[in-house]
Amino acid sequence: MEAICTSFHRSRMNGRMGKLRNLFAAAFLCTMACGNLFAQNSSWMSNVPDNTYVSQMSIPGVHDAGTGHGFTTLYGLIGDQFARTQDKTLTQMWNSGIRCFDLRPALDGNDLRICHGYISTNLMFSSAISTLCSLLDQYPTETAIIVIRHEVEGDSGSGNWNNLIKSKLSSSPANSHTVNFNPKLKMGDVRHKLIVLCRDTYDNNPIGAFVTGWGNNANFNQQQGGKLKGIGNECPVYIQDFYNVSGSGAPATKTASIQRLMQFSCTENKNANIWVINHTSGYSKTFLGIVTSDGYRDNAQTQNQVAINYLNGHPGSAGIVVMDYGGVDSSNGYNTKGQALTNALINQNFREGPNTPYFRALPTLTINTTYNIYTTINGTKYYITTSGTLTSSKSEAGAFTAKVGNSNGGVYGDSFFFEFTVGSTNYHFTNPSQNTGGNGTFASNNNLVPICGYDWNRIWDSQILLQNSSGKYAIRATNAPATGNNWNLYAANTYWSVKSTGSNPVAGYVMGVPDYRWQFSVASNNTKEFSGDFEEEETAIESLTPSLSEGDGAIYNMAGQRISKLQKGINIVNGKKIVVR
Repeated sequence: MEAICTSFHRSRMNGRMGKLRNLFAAAFLCTMACGNLFAQNSSWMSNVPDNTYVSQMSIPGVHDAGTGHGFTTLYGLIGDQFARTQDKTLTQMWNSGIRCFDLRPALDGNDLRICHGYISTNLMFSSAISTLCSLLDQYPTETAIIVIRHEVEGDSGSGNWNNLIKSKLSSSPANSHTVNFNPKLKMGDVRHKLIVLCRDTYDNNPIGAFVTGWGNNANFNQQQGGKLKGIGNECPVYIQDFYNVSGSGAPATKTASIQRLMQFSCTENKNANIWVINHTSGYSKTFLGIVTSDGYRDNAQTQNQVAINYLNGHPGSAGIVVMDYGGVDSSNGYNTKGQALTNALINQNFREGPNTPYFRALPTLTINTTYNIYTTINGTKYYITTSGTLTSSKSEAGAFTAKVGNSNGGVYGDSFFFEFTVGSTNYHFTNPSQNTGGNGTFASNNNLVPICGYDWNRIWDSQILLQNSSGKYAIRATNAPATGNNWNLYAANTYWSVKSTGSNPVAGYVMGVPDYRWQFSVASNNTKEFSGDFEEEETAIESLTPSLSEGDGAIYNMAGQRISKLQKGINIVNGKKIVVR
């Protein structure tokens, strides 16, 4: 089965693989719904496509992962009563489906031991890293995220924590498994790799990324100040770690905080650069003001179920969700639901959320690569030309170079524009001029609207790609927010479509409804690009029929085709544009 999953995962055939992925996901969900611990929990990431952004996945994580290994002799009884947040070892949690591990190393002489506060566990930091690297070797389709924090309270020794962390991450086996961080890491980048996130700055350059701005505020607006800082890059990380849930009203506050960040990650986030770390973990009981293990269990019993309920009703990326008692549904008489939440998060990766088509499409085009854009109508391929019309002739297809759009203030985090050259001027497409119309109606413009390249940096001239599970694209005309009572509400919220599907199909803009019909192919050498010159002024004439003899200027239509005489519409004669009406 693992070989089948891996083979499925590696394929790039969008349409066929999209259908297979749906079937596999259906089988996955069915198996999980039956209550079985799906055998592939140990390698569940093998079913996630290579081009999936890690930031846009739903990843089960555990808080204070080392406590599942028990505590040293000195702290054994105290640790079990006051510091345990996990019942399973790292390997057991891995096999349950956990892929993010919170590790808290403290100085132990000239070594590093995992601690929870001042209470030391049986797990050394080196052993934790070796275990995770060994699991990655055993399951190379997977990735593991480790979140490191210097547990200062547990320090016992004269070693240098910064030097020790750097040394251990730079040595075998970690050094062959760690990956350089960038905000848009994809699964294909991180298979068989450790993503290291450290909350303490141990060097000028991180191995992985440093995490800054970590907080424990329950307010959503205050959770947006975190940063992940790699080498030469950084991105926002939204962090909810409101962990003291023992006060009056605090459990309800924790619940609302979990749900609010999940609302953002599952529904609102349209930026692949934003990572999310959402903690269900915390404690809701104390003994004489001291945190207890049952306090963690009591909180898990409530908040893990809260997260499950929210995910059941809201498909989409949940980000990294960090829990207590991961992989454990019952602990010391409490229904902790740690395995149920793990399963729900894994399932979430195979459900279609509201922004899944956007994040699916985003990594599929290569910037500065030239494409043909086409659709199939009644069994025939029709290509978009540089004039925005449709042609069934591949040689007449426009060649469009994908460029990075300007998304500052746009409704989506990233956008494209598709550039083509006419003479020495660059052009791309813009929105229709119509500013009224209901969803599903067509704008009055026949064909797509080209615009001169000097406008390229405007938000409303950047297209948004959405891709369905069958590999076909919808293309939003602009990235401008479709709000208010102005043109944004109509012209901005339009999609490339086909207005007429007769013997001579006509392209156009449909209001408000994504039309998943478009496909991209890398432009071949036989694709013709017009090389004339557009002028800003147009001359409208009723009729003109010049004779074309040797030496006279050639006439071209907007698709770049040479024609024998002027036709209705825009014509190019001697490099000048004239219109015949």
